[in-house]
This record gives sequence, structure tokens and C-alpha cells, in this order.
Amino acid sequence: MTTLFEPVKIGRNTAKNRIFMAPMSRYRAPDAGKVPAMTVDYYRQRATAGLVIAESTRINDWSGAMNCPGIHNDDQVAAWKDVTDAVHAEGGLIFLQLWHSGRAAHATHLPEGRVVVAPSAVPSTTNVLTENGFELPTPPKALTLEEIGELRTDFANASRKALEAGFDGVEIHGAGGFLIDTFLQKHTNKRTDQYGGTVENRFRFLREVLEDSIGIWGADRVAVKLSPTSPYNDMGQGDVKGTFSYVYSQLDSYGLAFLEVNEQFPFGEDSAENAAIIAEMRALWTGAYVANGNATFESGTARVADGTATAISYGRPYIANPDLPQRFKQGAALAEPNMETFYGGDETGYTTYPTLQEDVKMSPDTPAAADVRSTIEGLIASAGKNDLSVLDGLYHEDMQIFMLGANGAVQTANKAQFIAQLTEIAANGNMPDTWADFHHVEADDTHGHVVISRKVNLGGGDGIITLSIDLIHQDGRWQITREVIAAA
Repeated sequence: MTTLFEPVKIGRNTAKNRIFMAPMSRYRAPDAGKVPAMTVDYYRQRATAGLVIAESTRINDWSGAMNCPGIHNDDQVAAWKDVTDAVHAEGGLIFLQLWHSGRAAHATHLPEGRVVVAPSAVPSTTNVLTENGFELPTPPKALTLEEIGELRTDFANASRKALEAGFDGVEIHGAGGFLIDTFLQKHTNKRTDQYGGTVENRFRFLREVLEDSIGIWGADRVAVKLSPTSPYNDMGQGDVKGTFSYVYSQLDSYGLAFLEVNEQFPFGEDSAENAAIIAEMRALWTGAYVANGNATFESGTARVADGTATAISYGRPYIANPDLPQRFKQGAALAEPNMETFYGGDETGYTTYPTLQEDVKMSPDTPAAADVRSTIEGLIASAGKNDLSVLDGLYHEDMQIFMLGANGAVQTANKAQFIAQLTEIAANGNMPDTWADFHHVEADDTHGHVVISRKVNLGGGDGIITLSIDLIHQDGRWQITREVIAAA
């Protein structure tokens, strides 16, 4: 069974796990669209994601958004290069999302002589962020054919500069009611020329932008994001199924790195009708498929296991949990993000969320805990870098968990099963005689996780004390970085 923790090939690249970081606007580039030093830290902290998809990034200076980063000049390229270097130094992969706001913009964010544009003069009723808070966007002007050609050139220029900045690929933003999405959907595209009317014509602009990027990168390093049923920016109306059946089938012919689909609007509940459309569209796509939208560890695990998703892109969970894969792997609780710091500001709520290692303080050094800890330290000291099997032969291999039962039988298990069995033992009083009878170990080349339970006298009778330890291999040896103790 495929799990979230297994590596996966996405086009030319191989992701180390299937827990991707979704692109999320954070609006922290006030200096002419150059990402600041704190953005380097932000993405470095999250480089354990199988793939980081960096935030929506402007392809020119008339893609209006407040303090949104850009990728259309050399200064911006140099700033992004620091980001990609940092992510690569941590062993990560990073794509950049190429974006134009279209009608979801406010005129105050545009340079002199530019106006808000869209395929047709159809305004959006969804507020956008401005210096005065959230306001209605400025009604758009319909694009001329000359301006459409200019936008195509700007997308190609941005794609080329993303390559110069050291990204591993690009994702073309065709979702969310922004420029490309409004070309695709009929209720926002009222044009009567070659870019409007039939679905083939409405797809034309995305086709041109996509083929230009493929010419720069190769198809296996280019991705597309869609959101067929999302209501955001007044989208997801009309013949969604007819439109996106064509779009999916056309995109499927290119051999792209992946298709990312926002399947569910993040701030609401999905309808059964929309879920059925998403499932029907999914069947039309044969390449790598990245599911996005309100996923949990459990739902993501199920999607990857049943093959309906190749990977899952998580958004808000990555804001407050920079080490999200590790938290998922350990079954740790997730921190909740502060929505007041989502958009704009300084490092607070951006690079200040702690990892598990930073978040958990050392537990009280009780006699029982000290005994178990000293025992485990002795075993660790004798272990080689790739061998924690000295812990009574229990180990983690190919992301599969092994557990030794009280009868000595080795069983496969996950954390939930392990905890449930300990709980049952404690409740029935049928506890093992030695701590070695129940423990759980995971390890790769550089990190390990150990759970040990021991029968102890807690003062009011027998109980179980459980010690959870995180390990890191550095300076030629395994070292304990974190421990938590619980008694039952």
C-alpha cells in the first residue's frame, strides 16, 4: 500500500515524500516585488515537504496585488535564487507558481498607465486585500488582442526567469478565478474572437502560455493548477463539466510534471454534486495528480493509498507546522495558525512557528524515566548510522512500522494501533513483564523515533510509563533531541 511518506517521481524530479506544500500568498514582498531575507528562512524551514510550490508570483508589474512577489526582473531573480539555494541545501525541491491576478485586483496596486484587465469586462464581487483592508476589486477592462499577446510574452519571460532563479519547475496558475481561469470559464469570458466562445477558443490562452513554458523547461518540469468547482472569485458556474472535461483531456496529452487540483474551497464545505464532478474529471487525467483542499493526514493517506491522488498539497497546516511531514509521521498534534498574520507583516506568524524539536520541553527526570533513558542511550551508543535494530530487532523499514508483541511475535502496526494496544493492556491489567516487550522504532539515515513502554509501580499500583524519544544522527553518532514521558 502506497503511503504519504514514500518518494514519488513527478516528471523529471523525484519528491522525497508525497506531503507537498501548496502555494499560499503571504504578501511580504513590499520592496518592488523582491522577496526579503525572511522568505529564505520561511521556505528553508519547510523544505522537508516532498515538494514546495512557492506562492503566486507576478509575471509582470501590472498583475495587481499588495506586496506580492514578482519574477519579471533581475533583482527579483536574485532574491528568489537565495530561496532556491536554501531549499536545495536542505535536500528539498521547489517549483514557482506563475500568476496574473486578472480582474481580482485593485487599481491602487498598478503602475501609472495600467488598469485592471480580464478577458471580458465582468467584475468580481470577492474582496481583495488593500492598504485599507479588504475592498471590492476594481471593475476590469476587456483585454485587447495586443494586450493578450503582451501577457503571453510576460508569462514566457517569467518562466525563463524562474529557471534562472534555480527553481526545479514552474506551475501555471489556472485556478482561483484569476486571469487564466477567467479565460477558461464561459460566464467570465464573453469574447467573440479567437479567445472566446467555444471551449477550444477559451482554452487557447492557457495552451499558448503552457506551450511557451514547455519550450523553456520541457513538459516534465511544468505543472498546471485548476479549480473547476471552486466558488472563489465568483467562479465554478455554468457548464463546469463540459469546460473542464476538455481542459483535462487537452492537458493530459502534454506529459506534464503534474496537475494540481483544488478540489474543495478551503473555507467552506463541498457539495455532493461538486465532489462528483471532481471525481469524474479525475478519471480523465492519467499523469501525476496532486489533490488540494482541506486535506487531513487521514484523508490524504486514504487518497494516496487508493490511487486517486499521487500526492497531497497541504496549505494552512504548513503555515503553523513547518515540519509537517515529521508531525504526520509521529502522530503529533498540529499547531493552529494565527489568521491575523496570514497576509503581510513581519516574521511573526511567518517564520516564528516552532518545529517539534523546538516546541517540546524535556520532561521531568523521574527515576523510572531515567532508568529507561539510560538503557536506550546505551543501545543507541552501540548503533551504527543506519542500524537501530539493536533495539530488540525492532526497526522501521521502507516506511513500514514493526512492533513486538508481548508473546514475542512481530506485527506490523501504525502509531494509532500501537497506542490502542497499550491502552487495552493498561485497562485489562495484562501488562508485559519488561519494558522490552513493547516498543516502537522508526529510523532513516539521519532521524529516528523511539517509543518504549515499561511496567512500573506508580505508587497506587502497577501502570505503564511510555517514553517517546526523537533522535538525530550528527557528528558520527545518534543523539537524543527530544523526549516526552506519559504514564497510564
